[in-house]
Amino acid sequence: MTQVTSTFDGTGDIFAVDGSGNLFRYHAPNYYGSQRTQIGTSWNTMSQIVGVGNTTGSGSDDIIAVDASTGILYRYTGPNYYGSQKVQIGTSWNTMTNLAAIPGNGTTDLLATNISTQNLYRYTGPNYSGSTATQVGNGW
Repeated sequence: MTQVTSTFDGTGDIFAVDGSGNLFRYHAPNYYGSQRTQIGTSWNTMSQIVGVGNTTGSGSDDIIAVDASTGILYRYTGPNYYGSQKVQIGTSWNTMTNLAAIPGNGTTDLLATNISTQNLYRYTGPNYSGSTATQVGNGW
């Protein structure tokens, strides 16, 4: 598996991308291969993947991902995470690293580090636009 992130909704499920770009959900509380479900393909084009819980009210976990070549930030709403399910919610995210989901005010927020300045920013969900960014640290 090349990228792994857990959901942020308290269930403890894990999303992982294998070397072929297939996206799998490993269901809690045991994470054996026999309990995984393939939920997407072509995820090897994404540089960062973060489970953010149910930010859209769909009843399923959402995933935030950055396209490695374009820097576009996408939100995928579950339960199926194929390309037709994605919505562009940001640009220039290839300048950010260390994406992490944290509790927000009624939704999940993102933390991200600017690669060039090493400043840490908090982006308020569910849309995570630059206008919601607040610097919360430096030297990261």
